[in-house]
Amino acid sequence: MTTEAIFPAVIDSTMRSSFNLCPHHFFRRYCQGLKHESVNVHLHFGGCLAKGLEITRRAWVGGEPQHQAVLKGVEAIIKQWAYFEPPTNPSRTEAVKTLDSCILALSDYFREWPLDNDPIRIASFAGEPCIEFRAALPIPGCFHPDTGEAILYAGRFDTCNTYGSSYWGLDDKTTGSVPYSWPDEWRLRGQLTGYAWLAHAYDMPVIGMLVRGICPTVNGIRLVPTVEVPQPPWKIQRWLSQLRADVQRMLTCWRDFTQPKMLYGEVTPPNHSFPQILDSGCYSYNRPCEFMSLCDSQHPERWEDEYQIQRWEPLAL
Repeated sequence: MTTEAIFPAVIDSTMRSSFNLCPHHFFRRYCQGLKHESVNVHLHFGGCLAKGLEITRRAWVGGEPQHQAVLKGVEAIIKQWAYFEPPTNPSRTEAVKTLDSCILALSDYFREWPLDNDPIRIASFAGEPCIEFRAALPIPGCFHPDTGEAILYAGRFDTCNTYGSSYWGLDDKTTGSVPYSWPDEWRLRGQLTGYAWLAHAYDMPVIGMLVRGICPTVNGIRLVPTVEVPQPPWKIQRWLSQLRADVQRMLTCWRDFTQPKMLYGEVTPPNHSFPQILDSGCYSYNRPCEFMSLCDSQHPERWEDEYQIQRWEPLAL
């Protein structure tokens, strides 16, 4: 079986990172939509905690006292956690990401940064509190190869806020560890610059992004102090120029895939039009890339039945 490939109409930071790490991973996951049936523990934990934080903030902004708002956040976590089955042999960082630790993380977060006196204050725009900001904009000069419509860039972050005398975005991050270099990890993170670009287009004049870390451990929840990541105009413009270049490279790969040409006497297969990097990304964070069985086979189409088709929809997240 050869799974149908569809070039995405919307790009986000996850997809862009995938392409820059390995174009072939981008092709398999975001063009063919291939995915193993198992749920990623880290993504599930992060998604449930994000929902709890969102509901807590909305309840508090709506007039609930913090303790009642947190209870509503806990209910949201339990509902979203549902009947999630953890892996049989979890890694150290997977084992600590449980429903109990997710609830504890929510409670500890608002104990450390109480809504009533947090210096990061949720801002309102157009009369609405800016919680769970989501947006999409056309990427200048990038058009879908099939429809001809502009390709969109989408993103979401937790809140837009007043902090000091300025506006800042806030993005809460769950993590398995907190290295000494934690602040430096975010200084050039394109995901955050993309958020600032989107916010500016919606008349939210953020001057930077704030990052708070939430790290579950065997001894409890470790909370990482706020990191400030300024986003001046020149940095946003540089990011946008690089985004355009990256998407144009995606389109070039797609053109080579849909209009095969001869390479060394053979028609170019997908692993040449969307090249395999064959480097450290094939095995990282103590686990193989989910497409290792495909890349390690002379006939990868024979292994595609091991996967389900689940199209990534950035605007639906």
